[in-house]
Amino acid sequence: MRKRVLKIGLIMLVVGIVVSAVGLFAGDSLIHTYTDFTLDSASGLYVSQPLNLSSSAAVTVIGISSSPKFYFMNQTSYDNYANVTSPSSSNISSHSLSPSVDESIAGTDEQIFDAHVPGTYYLISFSAPNISYSIDSNLLQAAIYGFLLVIGILMAIAGFVLTIVGLAMRPKMQNPDDLMAQYEKKNQ
Repeated sequence: MRKRVLKIGLIMLVVGIVVSAVGLFAGDSLIHTYTDFTLDSASGLYVSQPLNLSSSAAVTVIGISSSPKFYFMNQTSYDNYANVTSPSSSNISSHSLSPSVDESIAGTDEQIFDAHVPGTYYLISFSAPNISYSIDSNLLQAAIYGFLLVIGILMAIAGFVLTIVGLAMRPKMQNPDDLMAQYEKKNQ
């Protein structure tokens, strides 16, 4: 019984570590982070690289609270806004999309924009922003990898506990008659 519990604990520990590693490293490969903006000389706006998003993608923007305000818009809205003779913060809000999540914690702002329609999107600012933005390309796949990470951690913990229990268990006491029978077999 002791050896069986120990083997099961070690197997669960190893499998849990492998599953959590797959969830962690594969999930990280889905997220691409950028910080670069280019100055559009025609409009005077700082523009991110084109963000090609699928319908299940999201853009997460993280910056400090004192960073200049930025706006998120699709290709059509950007083209319409760039052709306005005098771009300003008062008329950009009608062209930009609102974040699905907008929170500020300890001087750090985080905004998440969901791409409800597949297409090309841009982040735009009037002055050089001090932000990083990441593209979560497939939210369902990211959720699956997160689930694998949690399951792997739980399996590893359970395996660790079973291993400790298996090591702490005392060997099964044998019946004295069985011990005598084994001794007699050896001496024959």
